[in-house]
Order: sequence, then structure tokens, then C-alpha cells
Amino acid sequence: MKRIFALGLSALLLAGVLTSCVTMLPEEKLDGQLLDKGEEVKLDGHDLVGYAAANMEYPTCDPSGEDALPMSDAFVRAAADFGWEMLKRQEKGANTMISPVSLLYALGMTANGASGETLSQMEDVLYGGISADEANRYFLAFSQNLPDGDGGASLDIANSIWINTRNEHFVVREPFLETNRAYYGAGVFGRDFLDPATVPEVNKWVSDNTDGMIPSVISELNEEDLMLLINTVLFDGKWAQTYGEYDIREMVFTNYDGSTAPAQMLCSEEWRHFSFGDGVGFVRPYAEKYSFVGILPEEGVDVYDYVQSFTGTNLVDAVTEAMKTPTGREALVRIPEFTFDYSTSAVESLAALGMTDAFTTAADFSRMGEAENGICIGDVIHKTRIELTRDGTKAAAVTAVVATATGAPVDYVPPVEIYLTRPFVFAIVDEETGLPIFSGIVTEIQE
Repeated sequence: MKRIFALGLSALLLAGVLTSCVTMLPEEKLDGQLLDKGEEVKLDGHDLVGYAAANMEYPTCDPSGEDALPMSDAFVRAAADFGWEMLKRQEKGANTMISPVSLLYALGMTANGASGETLSQMEDVLYGGISADEANRYFLAFSQNLPDGDGGASLDIANSIWINTRNEHFVVREPFLETNRAYYGAGVFGRDFLDPATVPEVNKWVSDNTDGMIPSVISELNEEDLMLLINTVLFDGKWAQTYGEYDIREMVFTNYDGSTAPAQMLCSEEWRHFSFGDGVGFVRPYAEKYSFVGILPEEGVDVYDYVQSFTGTNLVDAVTEAMKTPTGREALVRIPEFTFDYSTSAVESLAALGMTDAFTTAADFSRMGEAENGICIGDVIHKTRIELTRDGTKAAAVTAVVATATGAPVDYVPPVEIYLTRPFVFAIVDEETGLPIFSGIVTEIQE
């Protein structure tokens, strides 16, 4: 059974819900833990149904973090390709932004409950065939090396699993929960999904972990919903080189529909720029570890056709080369200040990429738990928000998976001009790996 939640804000988020009907199984109480504060959360007397070990193999994780593995080049490219394929499949016309990292974290937790062909499809779509066990180790290392903001940039990642204690016929596998605790730091919460307080509590967790940028991810839950697997990503970065008042000019932005709007343009000179198919791009660093990438298609080239013409791997290669080898020719850059929200259900896009079984009766989530009629993914909700200003950039994403039943001096040459005064592509990338944390398309400036 598949249902699509009504989506409110436009923001990058991922969520999953599992639904099922099964016979009653033994119960055992499980304490939850708040991810960001580490304090114990009381379950108000609720028990998690069937918190039982399964007779199957699960990876083990050293709590000291020695199991962490720095992201391989192959994994970065696969993750970038996945993110770009998801961006290509968003609706045309409006400003769009997704967070590949948020999607991968939420779906990565979900994959730890999958088996058989369902797991193989998820590994192929999400990781380019790399195993989920190996991906867990990459995510662990990535989470352990996030900047805390002292240097001018921060990236916060939080994960949680919410289990419906009202559904008496759902068995949760202990190794599934322990794997997601060990590798993702996922807090586990047992709640009655029909209790009027549950939806506000879930949304408050999302709001708290996105600094209020995304106030909610779900509007309702029902008795058949078994589990929510939620990830949030929050980026806050100041520019490495600040803009002065003389660097800000009012210019005109031409929207995708041909209309125009006034825009406050942030003007700078950049030396890290690159040609990219029928367009040009530049890299502007934040204060620490991350950079903004702006890419402008040639005049007359449709921005959506342009995005279709390259892959995430192409982007990683272009950006890493530009950061490694600045050109000897400066680029005059103009970036508009902009703010927007975006939201979508990722189900159709994931299915189109080949992750088909997870949303049907063919789904095999036997490592997650047991249900009389099986477990499948009912929805994958993704919301994002970005605020780019003269001071820096703040961006947030949430993904909810709903499980349900059923150099040297050179001669002067004229500068390149990269004025983002018409629809353009952008990304916020990790400078160390080239991995896009966020990627999107700006088609209009909203007054």
C-alpha cells in the first residue's frame, strides 16, 4: 500500500513509513535517546512490540569509531550521481533544491532493514552497487568529521527512528535498531501514532534539528503506519571573503517564464571557475570546508535541458579540478540573494531509477521486522529550505521514510563574466570530497 502525504513547505527532506497487519508477538521495553543532547527519553509507559533478535547476520560496529571508513572516490561519485539523477526528476518551473546527503542517510538507515532483491535494488540505486554495510562505515566517518561552526561553517546531521507502539502486530528487529544507532547515531522513540501529541512531537524534533527552518515534515499518522525513519541536515556557512556595501548592486533577474524581478546581486572576482558543457561555473568558498558552486547555462540553453546533459560525477570532477587548479584568468561573478522552500515525494523518482520493489508487496524488509502482510515503504518525504545572503548561506533538509504494511604571473586577459541573472544551477559541496550536500535550480527570484 502506498500513500503520498500532503506536502507543505518546499524543503529538502526524506521520510519513510512502514505499515502492516500481523499477529501479536512478545514485547520488550526499549528506551529512546535524543540524538542531539544524548539525554534519556521516557516512553510514557509504552512498550516497543517484539523488540527481538533475528537469526541472521548483521554487521558489528566498534563504538570507538574504529569501524569508520573515509569515503572512497567510487562512493562519492555514486552518491553524486544519485543526487543529480534525483534533481533531474523534479518538476519543472519552480525553484528546486534537494539534499543528496539527507536522502542517502534516511534511505541508508532503511536499507539496513532490507534483504534480497529489495536490498540489491537499493544498493544499486543509492550507492552504485556498493554494499549497505560498507556505506554505513562511510556515513559514520562523514558524521564524525563535521565542522562545529567555530571556523565559520557548520554542518549538523541528526537521525531518528519513531516506532508505532499502538500497532501490536509489528516486530522490530533488535539488530536493525542497533546498527542504526551505531552507524547513524539514531535516537529511537516509541510512540502511539494515534496520540494527538505524536505528530507535533515528531515535527518539533525536525524543527529543533533544522533550527526552525523546516517546522514540520508530516501532517498526520495512522494506525497502519509502523515506523518513521527521519534524517535532518542543517548547513550554516559564512563567506570566506565578506561582501562590502560597494559589492552589492540591484540588478534585474530574468525568470524562467520570461518575467523579470529586481535582485540584490553580490559581486565578486573569483579565480576558481570552469567551462561545463554549454555553460560556465565558479566556486566561491565559505569560511571552512565547503563552497558554493554556481553554474550558468549559455544564453538560449534551457536550464532543465542543461541539467540533463551531465551527471553528478561530471560535476564532482569539474569542481575538484577547479579547486585544485585555479585558472590564471579572473571571473566577474554576480550571485543573487535568494530564499525559497521546496518539498516533494521521492517515491516516483526512486522507482524510476530502479528501486521498485521497496514500494510494493514484493518488498523484503525482513531485517527491519516482521508483519503479517509484509513491510514496504509508503512514502519518502523530502523538504528543503535555503537562505543565501550577503552574510553567507543557511540551508536545511529533512527526509522522512514512512514504512507501512502493505599560480605563476600570466599576461592579462579579459575576465570571464558569470552573471547569474537568469535561471542557473547551484550546489553546496564538501571541498574535501567534492560531494554535493545540496544541489538545486533557481528559476525565479521571489519578491
